[in-house]
Amino acid sequence: ELFNNRDLRSQDTVRFLAQTQRNYYDSTRDFLKNELGYAGMVCGSNWKTGSAQYLDPIEQWTNAGGDFLDQHGYFGGLHTGENSSWSVQKGQRYNDRTALNMLNADGSSRSASNPLMNPQYAGKPSMISEINWPTPNRFRGEMPVLGAAYASLQGTDALGWFALATSPWETLPSKFSLSTPGILGQFPIAAMIYRNNWIQETERVVDLDLSLESLWRLEGAPIPTPQNYDQLRGDDIPPGGVIPNTDAIDELAFWVGKTHADFIAEETEPDSKILDLGSRILRSENQVHSLNQQLAWDWDESLVTLKSEHAQGWIGFLAAAKAQEVPDFRLQAEFEFGSVVMVSMDHNPLPTAEKILIQVFSEEVPYGWETNPENTSGQPRTIIKTGESPLMIRNTLGVLEWKRENADQYQYTPLDWSGYRVTDPKPVNDAGTIPLPPAGGFIWIEKQ
Repeated sequence: ELFNNRDLRSQDTVRFLAQTQRNYYDSTRDFLKNELGYAGMVCGSNWKTGSAQYLDPIEQWTNAGGDFLDQHGYFGGLHTGENSSWSVQKGQRYNDRTALNMLNADGSSRSASNPLMNPQYAGKPSMISEINWPTPNRFRGEMPVLGAAYASLQGTDALGWFALATSPWETLPSKFSLSTPGILGQFPIAAMIYRNNWIQETERVVDLDLSLESLWRLEGAPIPTPQNYDQLRGDDIPPGGVIPNTDAIDELAFWVGKTHADFIAEETEPDSKILDLGSRILRSENQVHSLNQQLAWDWDESLVTLKSEHAQGWIGFLAAAKAQEVPDFRLQAEFEFGSVVMVSMDHNPLPTAEKILIQVFSEEVPYGWETNPENTSGQPRTIIKTGESPLMIRNTLGVLEWKRENADQYQYTPLDWSGYRVTDPKPVNDAGTIPLPPAGGFIWIEKQ
């Protein structure tokens, strides 16, 4: 009601609630640190409001007195039926959903909305302390490397994947399982990318000054945020222009680089800026490229390409993709969907690296999993059987071509999801072709 009416009473109510909440967070911070001597970091809240445009920026202002800002987010398609909010059971209905085609939940229109979108405020560190692509969803294997790459690009300070429930592998995944080959198994390479900033954090591609008085008047703010399906578009923003408080920015800006907003007093002149994104957001080609040219997202082909000096590869519909080439590798994949990612393990750029790790994954499902209908076209399906141990991994047949001239001086060793050798090392041939492991896993490359 507050953000729908936006009348004087609503404006006064929002200001009162926000200032009360800010005072509570600030006084609690002071009590914990000054009186109790707490030396750790304090965060106000990670609550989501009912309006991304009118209330979320105000919510962030109330949290800005803390040491860092936080958000939660989940991505998935339809999942209905008894206990579907926390479990996977027979009789529930669901559909599979990938983030890579940028379609909304029912597939009716384009939407870049994604919980990885992480706008930063007031110069404070920002984290996503709870994030997941819940089951059932055959496409959830896109999550780890996609998350690591775009969190690194945006300068997200921490990712908290939710939730680890067991120390061994989970053989029958629950709603939020992480301890599976498709998720935890991809964490080593995802961690290498994220912790080493191998997809480099960019400068601010959007830098806004938000007038508090304007926010109190419920005039809104132009930052689209995660889990918002009524997002703002940037048709009215001139490239490189200065924008006032309430104009819209393009939601695809998050996939170009870092976005930031600060809060200013009424007497301060807003100086909001946006870089020229015309060469990065190519709507006519259904593509968005990062400012540093290390990431490319093609939502028509449902494919993200990594092409930095230390990390290269692909996430998405690999068999159907036209472009399967990065600076140091070429891929011929026979499996429909998955990821193939290569990273340097000696921290040298991939063109000169002496040790390289390759990660390959497709999809996983419990043995005996059954739905009606059985097709995977994205239409809603009913769960007939939830299956049992072991987890089945869809074949990852294909060939990776290493473009290095002296590739035949190296050997490769297939590793399983726990990092153990599957076979003895084998020499890379003169053509530099390396067969992908048929059940996913890793390939270790080093000199013979």
